Amino acid sequence: MASWKDGAVQEKYRLVVVGGGGVGKSALTIQFIQKFWHPLL
Repeated sequence: MASWKDGAVQEKYRLVVVGGGGVGKSALTIQFIQKFWHPLL
């Protein structure tokens, strides 16, 4: 976890996504970062 100057703590993730072209890796990564999940996107 990373600490900010004001003492707040932020979790830090490292994510590796592998797969063939055109399977939705970018869409899945964006949904993870934005904390939004919609299985049809």
